[in-house]
Order: sequence, then structure tokens, then C-alpha cells
Amino acid sequence: MRVVNAYVEQDLHVALLHRRDDGVLEKHRVRGEYSFFLKAEDATPELLRQLRREDGVWFREEPGWVRAGCSSWLVRKEVVRRYASKLGLTVYEGDVSPVKRLFADRADLSIQRPRRCYFDLETDSRVPFSRMKEMRILVWVVGVDGAPGEGPRVVDAGVLDEDDDRSERELLRRFFTVLKDYDQVVSWNGQKFDEVVLAARTERAGWHPAVLRQWLWLDQMVVFQRMNQHSAESGEEKQSFGLNAIAQAVVGEGKDSFNAKFTYEAWEAGGARLDELVRYCAQDVLLLPKIERKKGYVDQHFSVCELCGVFPDTHGLYPSAHVDGMMFQLARGTGVRFGTKRDAAGLGEKKSGAYVMAPTCRGIAKDVHCLDFAQMYPSIITTWNIGVDTKADIPVNGAIPDGYCRAPTTGTGFVREPLGMFASAVARVGELRKESRALSDRLPAGTPEWHDAYAKSTAYKVVVNSFPGTTGLVGGRFYDKAVYEAVTKTAEWLTRKVTAAAEERGFRTIYIHTDGLYFVGGTREQFAEFAAWCTADLFPRLARAQGCARCDLVIEYEKSFERLVFTMKNRYVGAYSMWKGKPVTGERKPEIKGLEYKRGDAGLLARRLQAEVIDLLVGGLKIARAPTPSERVDDYVEVVERHRLRVFEGELALAEVQQSKGLNRGVGQYAQKTKKDGTKTALPIQARVAQEMAGAGDEVFVGSKVAWVVVDAEAKRIVPASQYDGTVDRLDLWNKRVWPPTERLLSAAFPEEAWERFRAAREKKPRASKPPRPGQSLSLLPPG
Repeated sequence: MRVVNAYVEQDLHVALLHRRDDGVLEKHRVRGEYSFFLKAEDATPELLRQLRREDGVWFREEPGWVRAGCSSWLVRKEVVRRYASKLGLTVYEGDVSPVKRLFADRADLSIQRPRRCYFDLETDSRVPFSRMKEMRILVWVVGVDGAPGEGPRVVDAGVLDEDDDRSERELLRRFFTVLKDYDQVVSWNGQKFDEVVLAARTERAGWHPAVLRQWLWLDQMVVFQRMNQHSAESGEEKQSFGLNAIAQAVVGEGKDSFNAKFTYEAWEAGGARLDELVRYCAQDVLLLPKIERKKGYVDQHFSVCELCGVFPDTHGLYPSAHVDGMMFQLARGTGVRFGTKRDAAGLGEKKSGAYVMAPTCRGIAKDVHCLDFAQMYPSIITTWNIGVDTKADIPVNGAIPDGYCRAPTTGTGFVREPLGMFASAVARVGELRKESRALSDRLPAGTPEWHDAYAKSTAYKVVVNSFPGTTGLVGGRFYDKAVYEAVTKTAEWLTRKVTAAAEERGFRTIYIHTDGLYFVGGTREQFAEFAAWCTADLFPRLARAQGCARCDLVIEYEKSFERLVFTMKNRYVGAYSMWKGKPVTGERKPEIKGLEYKRGDAGLLARRLQAEVIDLLVGGLKIARAPTPSERVDDYVEVVERHRLRVFEGELALAEVQQSKGLNRGVGQYAQKTKKDGTKTALPIQARVAQEMAGAGDEVFVGSKVAWVVVDAEAKRIVPASQYDGTVDRLDLWNKRVWPPTERLLSAAFPEEAWERFRAAREKKPRASKPPRPGQSLSLLPPG
């Protein structure tokens, strides 16, 4: 059965929802359970007698296991805790929900594509956000994306008739009536606002909270944050995740100009003012499918969930849920059970992560060749058959016993074959990704079929890359430090083997980042031949020497850089000369990693200055006035001096000078620590600003983003952004916020130049003369 949603009902039944082809939603009820498993070898007669005496617990014996069911999750939580901590037993799958348990046990259940709609609420502006659950809903709008060739459209809208509970209940009834035609309900920041308000007002109106379970609630902002963090072209998409900022950056269109601080006044006024409010709400709703058309992140999320047997709501975004779903599917019918997730508090261990070698080149590196391991961690997992289910206790040194392979640096052993469940899952997703990539390459770009294949390809990459990390997730179901480091340490070992072989051929290694190796000193033909030799000869020999039965390791030579500048590890900018194996003939956007231009925590002026310098260095951004790329230092000096002059003498907008940070606790909960000399440390800036705002009657609460402007850095005088009148400490702004990111980049590109000369010096204030100490002469001459 294809299931569009499922949830637990009060009597421990699971409701399975299926959407028929004619659009009718069918509900099927099946018995669910809160279960856990004990190994049969641990189930002594005394333990079985104890299980029989447990209130609300029943059990049955299965091959190799005792399966216990509980009447509620609270009963299971207590029993699992007691058996694990007091009896020292290993309890398996004691955290799995009834819905996940059902999908793990039944092969006939799969995820159905949901009907999607988008929604937004407008609420009573008189109630502060800190009491959002008390906000009455004034307006709702539901919209959908149109068919290909059509734009998004509003399905329906509702407006509160009177300011009373009866009218709000009727407003909600109409809202739920509209939603009956849909399964997935998408909002922006809904997890922290719209869904919270909706749940609270629904309960106040007399409905049980369970009424909301029949829909999949998805926060598109969270989807965007997760999917966009590595693909954003600039820091503009990370500066703010507010809908207006993202819509402007992605689709070039923003929210309606209506001031949301006056929603109640507009509703109360009615007529044209109320129409403005509804249009404002509708515009928010219509922006969501427009963003999705550009990015496709919600579709990618569904592809991940469909593969892993997870429902495409906000909770389905977590990598651990993806791996859980895949592993439970593979384990079905095999008799294999997995561990119970634990509370990770206090379980922290230091683990060796990805290997990164600091760049060794100075200045602008030219003709840089990059070799990339194809799916490095997944291919290591399948080559060494790495997994919590295949780990074996073998000697760390000496001969490798028959039937086993061994991680080369950690000495951890693994069963040689057959392929374990963990490695099988990785291999399966890898094959699916290859198939979907090949399909998308064959299809005409932009067609619905192409979009579907592309979404699946991207989704499968997300899933396959989730597997290695789950073995290093402390408290996770598959956590095992030895297994995790068998992957990361083997990756480092392989990169060292490749660089050693490359240097024997006269190539020079200038940088290593996990699966990417950067070299200078050879031709394209030489590197193409070297990459082919590594894949066909070097890797199989290395794998055989470690006892592996197969070798899935592949290294590719598909990109090279005409120019490349490193500022430090994980931070560089480059212009491609080859991309995906083909020479770059026209202008292509530069590769930018880790620089402030692409980061949301950098200021607007800093990003603008760095963007212009990047364009001069490698081209592609079409900002610089001089021809690009340029090696004339004077070109860069002109850019720096022009930006510097504007910072010190130009008119600066609030967006250019403000700094901001969110509050992670209440205003009064920030404490000053006592230093060794007995004095108190200063409160964090955001706490001081929040206190001033609260004192002025502004609303600030946990989660609020507090913005401020530094008026005088020496006097430590700051003001809330709302009080900005054009006064800002320009020297502090330049020296600490605007200039340092570009100074680092230019110092890396032209290390012989004294770029520190562009730092501004503050004029020294004349020192006040100190009064003489008792008995001290006022004369500067010696007494007498």
C-alpha cells in the first residue's frame, strides 16, 4: 500500500492514509505497538518471569529474539531504562515509534507522493510574539503551484468575522475543509510560528490536537537552510532566512509592502485596509512555490523520504531518520536488530574526522589540477565492507586472517564478505544515484521528467553521504567510534598514498581537503593518465593488501584551475580552466569556498568589497571596473581606496553598518561571570542591547534577532539598530568588519605587498595631566 501519511491514534492503532487516483483519501487502521527486543540468549527463565510480571507489557519469542510490546511509550521508556541500567542488558530498537515499527515490519508499505499546498497566517498584532499562542488568527491563505506553464495561484482565503472564539472556530473549520484536498502543508518558518499558533488556536477552539496529525507539516525555511548551505552563490542567501530576503535573492521578488505591525488595525478597519492585509498574506503564500521552482528543495526532500521510507515533513529532514529508514528496510525478514538510541549527554568522545592539509602555495597558483575521489567515504565503506554489523575482532597487526579485511591505520577488522547490511545500503543508494544521473543527462533539461530525475540524483547523494556520519553520531543507533574512524582514517591513508605516487612522478601537492587533492607541475594528459592508473592499478593493489574482496575506489580528473588563491584551509577562490572534463571556453562563475562573500555572518560592506576583489582575481562576477583577471596591484589598490573612502566619508545605510545576533536565552538569564581579580565580565553585546530594548518597551524574547550599531568602540557605546541616526564608529567598522576579510585575501594573493597599510589608525587623545601625589613637586626640575 502506498501511504501518504500515518499517525498513532489514542487506542494504540496506527492510521494509514492513502490517496486514491480520484483524489479520495482513504483511512486504514491497524494495530500498533511500542516494542523492544532482547536477545534470546539473554532471556533466562527468571527474566521471562519478570517480563510477565511487568504491568502493561506482553511478549512473544521469535527466532533469536524476545519481542516485548508495551501499552504506551512511557511504560516502554521505564522498562527499557530499568533493563539496560539495572540489569545490564542490551535492549534493541527500544525507541522506535509504532509508525516506524510498522514500516520496518511490513514490506507492502511505501511512501506515496503527497498533494502539496502552501499556507500562511496573519494574527493579532496587539499580542507580542512571546505570547504567540494567545494570538487570534485574523486571516489565512492557502495556495498551490500551477501546472507547467502556469504560475502559482491562491486556492482560498479566510477572514475572521468577529473578534470572538466562535468566529475563530468557524474560520479554522473552513481552513481544515480546504486542507482536506491536500496532504503536505508547507509554510515559511511554520515550525516556530504558524504551526505553533495553529495548534494553540485549534486546541482553544475545542478540537483535539490530534486533528492536525492527518497532514504533513513542512517548514520550507528549514528545508532551504539545510539544502542551501553548500550551494548558495553568495552570502545574500544566508544573511537572513526571512522570507523577504530569500525571495529577493532567489526570485528577485519580495513581500508586499504592508506593515505587519498593524494587522489588527487593518482587520478592524475592514474595506480597503482589510484587502491590503489579505493581499499581503497571499503574496507570502505565492512566493513559496516560486522559490521551490527555482531551487527544487522540497521535491528533493520528498525523493529522499520516498527512498528511505520516511514521511516528507519537517521531522523527515534529519540524516539519522534517513539511515534508520534504509537500514530497517534492509533488515526486514533477516532477523537482524539494531541498538536503541541513547541520550548523548555526557557520552562525548574525541574522534578523528576528515583530513585537511594546509595549503603550501603562496600567491596566485596557476594551472592547478584537482583529483577528486568519487563518493570517497561510501566507496571506502563498500570496499572494506565497513559497518557495525560486519566489525570483527581480529589482530591489529600481522597477517590478516582468512575471511577478513582490515582498516589500514586503525587495525579494525571487518568480515570480508558477503557485503554487510550497512555497506549494502550504501551500495544500493550509490547505484540508484548513478541511474538517476544518467537519466537526467539523457532527458531534455527543464522538463518535468528531467526535474524528477535531477531531484532523485541530488536526493540520493544526500542519503549516501549520511551513512558515514551516523556511525560517528554519539548516542545514535549506529554509533561506533572504531567504525567511524575506520572510514575517516582510511580516507587519510588513501590520500597519502595518492600524493606519494603523484610526487614520484614530479607533481607537487599544494592542498588536500578530504576527497579533493590539488597539484601543480604536470599537463592535463599526464593527470588524466595518473588518475586512470590510480583507479585501475594502485587502488586494487592497496585493497587486496588489506584483505578486501572488492575495490570500489575511483579517483577522477574532471577539473583544473587557471588561477587559484588560498587564504587558509577550506578557504579559497579559483577560476576554472576545465570543468567536468571539458575545457572552459566562456566566462564561468568562480569557485568560492569559505570566504566571507558566501557567508551569512559577514557584513554587507565586507561582502561587496571582497566580491569586487574576487572578480579582479579570477573573474566571473562581473563587478570589477578593470579588466579581469588582473595582476596589477594598482587595480586592487584603487578598489580598496574607493571602498575605504566610502566607509569613512559616505552616507551609510543601516543595512551596511548593523550587526546582529540571536538570543538563545531570556533577557534576564544572561549572567556575568566573576574573573580572578573579582571583577565581573561584560555581558554579551546582544544581551546588553536586548536589555536596552526591553527597557524602552520593545519586545525581545528567546529566538529574537537583536541588531545594533557600534557608535563608539573605545567607549563601548552601542545603540539598538532602531536608533541608528547615521552615527557609527567608522574606524571600527572598517578595521574590524569591512577590511579584514579582503586583507586576508589580498595578502594571500600578493604576499609581498604591505596590505596592512590600509588599516586606519585612531587619533590619540591628549592625556589629561595627573594631579601631583602628596609631597610631589609641581616642577619638572629636580628639587633645589
